[in-house]
Formats: sequence, C-alpha cells, structure tokens
Amino acid sequence: MGAKKIDIQHLRQWIGKTASWNGRITEEPFAGMAATLGRTGMMDAEKPVLPPLWHWLYGKSAPDRAALRVDGMPRESALLPPVDLPRRMWASSALQFHSDLYVGDKVCRVSEVADVALKQGRSGDLVFVETVHTLTSPRGAALTERHTMVFRGLEEKPAAESLQGGSSAPAARRDTEKRPLPEPEYSREIVADEILLFRYSALTFNSHRIHYDRPYATQTEGYPGLVVHGPLLATLLLDFVAHSFPDRRIRAFSFKAVNPVFDLHPFLLNTRLDTIEDKRFAAWVTDNGGKVCMSAEGMLE
Repeated sequence: MGAKKIDIQHLRQWIGKTASWNGRITEEPFAGMAATLGRTGMMDAEKPVLPPLWHWLYGKSAPDRAALRVDGMPRESALLPPVDLPRRMWASSALQFHSDLYVGDKVCRVSEVADVALKQGRSGDLVFVETVHTLTSPRGAALTERHTMVFRGLEEKPAAESLQGGSSAPAARRDTEKRPLPEPEYSREIVADEILLFRYSALTFNSHRIHYDRPYATQTEGYPGLVVHGPLLATLLLDFVAHSFPDRRIRAFSFKAVNPVFDLHPFLLNTRLDTIEDKRFAAWVTDNGGKVCMSAEGMLE
C-alpha cells in the first residue's frame, strides 16, 4: 500500500489556534536540571535566575498513559494539528530573551500556531509546524520563541538523512556542509550517556522511547543508538556559551538541528565571537567525526 496523502489544507486550518499555560517557576525541576548539568551551586542564590532555555522544563503536558502511541509520544496534542506521520522531531527555534525569570515567579505562556507547511525530503513527506510562544512574568515580557517541529515518515536508513532542516532536511545538511567551519575559541567534549538522556527525559516529561529505550530505538526505528534530544543539545550548547563568555548577557539565540547525535560517541560543543562584531556569536555541535549536527548563532550584550 502506498503512503497516505497528506491533506495540507486541512492541517493549515490549525494556523492561528492558541493555547495558554499559567504556572510558577518552581524549585523543582530547576534543582533537578542544575544537578544534571553540574550546576548545583546555582541553588545557593537567594533568588535563583532561570538560565536560558530552562523554561522548557515547565508547562509540560501530561497525557494519560492510554493516550500514548507505541513510541511513547501522545496521539493528540492540544495545540498541534493531527499530522498522520509517525516521527515528530524538534527542528529549530529562534528566541529573544527580554528579561530574567526567577524561581518563584508566576508566569503565563501563550502559544499560537503560526504556519503549517508540506515539503518533500528523501524519505517522503515532511510537515513543518511553526509555533510562537510568549512568556510573561509580573515584570512583563520574559521571552519570545519561534519554534518549528517537523513530522516525517519512517525511512529505510534514518541515520543517513539529517533529522531536521529548513526547506527540507537533506538540503539543510548539504548547505551546512558547504560552508567552512570557523575556528572555535572554545570547545568542550560531552558524553551523552544513558543517565543524562534519562534524566532530561524525566525532567521534561518526554516519554519518546528513542531517547532511553535502546532496543526500541535500534530494532524498531532503526537508529544506531539512543538519540540525544534536540532541546538537550541546544541547552548544553547555550550553557557552554554562557560559561565561555561569563561577563556577557545572552539576548538572542537561534539554532537548527542538522544531523542526529547518538549516545555512541562523545561530541563537541563549539563557540566563538564574531570576528567583526563581538556582540554576535556562533555556536555549533560536531560529532566524533567532525560533522555538524546543530548550528546556532546569537547576540550578547
């Protein structure tokens, strides 16, 4: 039987749909993330500041066990359109940080579907869903995030094709490979073992089995190992930027997942300031073979 035809006009009816969450930046899971990244000293502050991207720890949905697919992901979403493709992955995000969030803050997040697009990749249909999230605290706007999720089918060799990208995953990978990499000012080797992946899955209430269930990831989905979460890579990368330039404040950050990272080998976090304008920085993740897996850029002050 052939693949089902994607009714993109039906899915585009979700454009403009909104959802909101009102909650508080609690000490947990902040403390859990600090322990996972070796940042427990942050808890000593009288009023700990939430580091950039740690907002992803909060406002997570908790669907009933019966509402999950075999891969551990929810069958339905309160916001996203019902795309009939088996794989759902984080493609990219672009964030503006307006003001600090603190442990104890009451926050409101408003999310809106901004676009739904159908494109073609080597494995077939790719559906990109773009959402805009705005977080506010009692002091006003805290951050704005434009986030793109990609839905895709099961291809024959998932590790051979980049997971996410711009117009299409393969095109994004080829474009990155054409550009020469700058020489990093700072690099750090990371080992993403089962403990790190399990902890991040637990902290973000992410039950996608490709991140912690090795038999499922390798035998059912065909990956060579456990897949390192895209948001975890971005969090590690921006945490590294912050510690590479400790006297600077991060104002903007955008990243794109280009190739998958697996737990089989260490990988490198890299960053450097722009050679012309030192407010700009570049950051990227390379695997043990030197291949770019995530590319990013941002602004400091």
